[in-house]
Amino acid sequence: RLGTAVNAIVDDEVGAALGAIRVQGAFVWAVFDSCHAGTVTRGVETDVVYRRVSPDDLGIPAAAMPRSSADASGHRGGGDIEKPRLANSMAPSGMVAFFAAKSNESAPEETLPKGGRKRHGLFTFTLAEALANAPPMSYRQLSDHIRNRYAVIARPPEPQFEGDLDAPVWGSKEDRRVWQWRIERDGNVARIAAGRLQGIGVGAEFALLPGATARDDASLACLRARTVNLDESLLEPCDGTRFLPDRLTKEAVARLTKPALRLDLKVALPRPPQSGKPAEHKAAGILDALKRSRGDSASSESLKITWVPAEQPADLRLMVANDRLWLLPPTGEWVAEGPYQSPWHGLDKDEQTLQQKLSADLLRIAKAVNLLRLGSILAVHGQEKVQLNARIVRDGASDEWRARHPGLCAGKQADKGRTESMTATSHARLRACDTLHIDIRNETAHTMDMTILYIDADYRIQAAYQRVEPGKEYPQSITMTPPFGREHLVVIAVPAQRGAPPVDLSFYAQAGIGRQRAGPVTAIGTLLEEAGGFSQTRSAPLKQGSEAMAIRMLHWDVGPAR
Repeated sequence: RLGTAVNAIVDDEVGAALGAIRVQGAFVWAVFDSCHAGTVTRGVETDVVYRRVSPDDLGIPAAAMPRSSADASGHRGGGDIEKPRLANSMAPSGMVAFFAAKSNESAPEETLPKGGRKRHGLFTFTLAEALANAPPMSYRQLSDHIRNRYAVIARPPEPQFEGDLDAPVWGSKEDRRVWQWRIERDGNVARIAAGRLQGIGVGAEFALLPGATARDDASLACLRARTVNLDESLLEPCDGTRFLPDRLTKEAVARLTKPALRLDLKVALPRPPQSGKPAEHKAAGILDALKRSRGDSASSESLKITWVPAEQPADLRLMVANDRLWLLPPTGEWVAEGPYQSPWHGLDKDEQTLQQKLSADLLRIAKAVNLLRLGSILAVHGQEKVQLNARIVRDGASDEWRARHPGLCAGKQADKGRTESMTATSHARLRACDTLHIDIRNETAHTMDMTILYIDADYRIQAAYQRVEPGKEYPQSITMTPPFGREHLVVIAVPAQRGAPPVDLSFYAQAGIGRQRAGPVTAIGTLLEEAGGFSQTRSAPLKQGSEAMAIRMLHWDVGPAR
């Protein structure tokens, strides 16, 4: 350490304090209107000052500053140097963090509103203004509003936002996800930085709104997606003739009202019921009711189910045995008991409850299956852009983790602490309490928005997002728990656009299916019942923009500790 500053608080201390709150189950919203250090130096504009700390106050020699500035320029926009790792969707409770500036930028303050007498931080003032005048909204809507306001001001720094941004501000009852993107106008066509990755299909409809926090009934026009690529869509007026309003500002957004892109799932029905077996007849009645409610081939906006006979290929197989309705993989492998027991629903429940539970499970399975399908199509693309290094530490669970999962680790393993490398082509077998360490490196010359999606054997999806600078790494660790079976990791990296919202695909997070088992199941993150996946026929061919992105995947099997 070169020096210390009196009353300084470092990011690790802030992260530890907020983590202690989250462990108690509280949702945390942290707002930082500061830079990484802070005396006040007058800026170029006469009314604007910037919050900074002099290097002298930190005991940093003047000779070290040029090299430090050069190092910092390589970290702009993300990575551990940018902000404390505060918001992780895999942590005990929810968290949102708003940052007025990156760690190598200064946060401005000025007299606000213009013509007033009091000086305020620009970020805090913009935030307070939005909260005072806006209807119930999500943190993502609020962050969109702030980004758009800064775009109008056209002055640095660039605010940063992370965490569970789709949660409602202040825990209000407005808990639906709001999908919206800032518009770039091109004649009578509007361009948005979102496409199939965000669940948009050709024909999707949008409300054209004056700002990110506007109510739905403030729509200026209806827009429809004319062209949809992986990460970009072109919109035109729904009536085909009306021009986009001339009074649009830089704060205008397109809010999705109809996605027009459905999930695909092929389900093999159980064999026809035999006489004298009430459970088989009850299951057949439940499935007939489910087919009528959705149609034989898809009638829902969010899920397309194709029902096929038991002997045909399928993504999911249903079977009736032991008074249970079993959900089996495409191979039809059935495990009736033990740690690898197949998921099932007991047929002793009433038909309406079973139909609702099965319908919810089919949607979750479809979402995971379509995500893996998309990943397998695109995983050969952009291999050189993202380096994925994975290693297994046998019996590597921490003491704290073991205390939260008593009885899961079967004593001290003979190979405890042994490290094994893992590749995309290797068939790894992990055990409960093994730890998988992943380092994802951005090999491009551009900042990348990276989302990690972890899919377990129950189709539960956990998500983590980070903006990663060129040459930097994004590390994550996963400790193995039940349910046991095949698991997957999908890494999606998309080039970040300065001033635009991050391409954060954490909305894929969902609960697992309604497996009934004796083993422990860890807590889940965000449950999303809306469609967010892709039809197999709509996943390819690759269109414009896709050459800049990268998808990497890993697969492994998990079993109980020895």
